[in-house]
Amino acid sequence: MADATVAADGTRTKTFEYTLSEDLPAGVSAQAPMLDGITYDTSTHRLSVTVTDDGTGALSTSAVYDDEPNVSAVSFANAYDATGSFILECEKNIEGRMFSASDSFRFVVSGECANDASVQAPLPAQTSVNVTPEPGTSFVRCSFQAIPFTLADVDNTYVYTVVEQADMDGVTNDANVHTVTVQVSDNGDGTLSVTPTYYVDDQEVSQVEF
Repeated sequence: MADATVAADGTRTKTFEYTLSEDLPAGVSAQAPMLDGITYDTSTHRLSVTVTDDGTGALSTSAVYDDEPNVSAVSFANAYDATGSFILECEKNIEGRMFSASDSFRFVVSGECANDASVQAPLPAQTSVNVTPEPGTSFVRCSFQAIPFTLADVDNTYVYTVVEQADMDGVTNDANVHTVTVQVSDNGDGTLSVTPTYYVDDQEVSQVEF
């Protein structure tokens, strides 16, 4: 071993220094550690390997990680996460007359987990939306705030019920049961697929329409 340190008893030692780091994909760095839902471990670790030759024809080695003698190995931990969202939209129609300036409608959404009653269904930040249609029109569209989903929601099926709440003279509320069944799956790239199916009184339809 060239440049080895020689002790009084003739033992020769030499220490080699290594830097350990994860082989990161292109585009990943300490400043931008996430790619396709995976947060990569961008840390580096120091490995010091001391090689000893006692003159008997055998070499011995000892390793020290990050200058910590009691550490036997280093680990790199990556974490995967995924998110998604769904915007629940409604359409309101009126029959018998056009909307007037005094018309106002309120829609409320609630939810439940169909496959596990102990799981609380994600909901929009505001579970109600108020709609004031344009006078002289016969229909209006509205939407709730986005419903957020996380990796914990994967493989769950959520059922959302939307009801109309209005109290106007001469206007009869839609009494049908409007539900939206939402299935959540993981795309494997940090995004979730949120698939809605719409029903009115258990009959599949294309949208929530009052």
